[in-house]
Amino acid sequence: GGVEAWHLFALFDCALEGGFPTVILDYVVQVSLDSQAVSSDPRESFLMNQSLVEAWCEEVALYLRREFHSLVETMDPRSQEFTHKGPWIEKVLSSLQ
Repeated sequence: GGVEAWHLFALFDCALEGGFPTVILDYVVQVSLDSQAVSSDPRESFLMNQSLVEAWCEEVALYLRREFHSLVETMDPRSQEFTHKGPWIEKVLSSLQ
């Protein structure tokens, strides 16, 4: 399941990078939390496990918090990059929690 999990995480990373955190939320609701969504295939079953998605979310949330704190410490709050990136990071963090 390691390679498959890496592929799923790469998909989630692309969704966040592209500004579509709802893709991850949809996956959680429609796959991980749906008791009707089951598979006899061990790989699929592993990828559907809620704890796998939670582990990825924890890693991303930690990374985003560090990036946000770095922005706050190193940038002028009036700069265009801060005003663009700061709210986006906050939105993703709130979506993951």
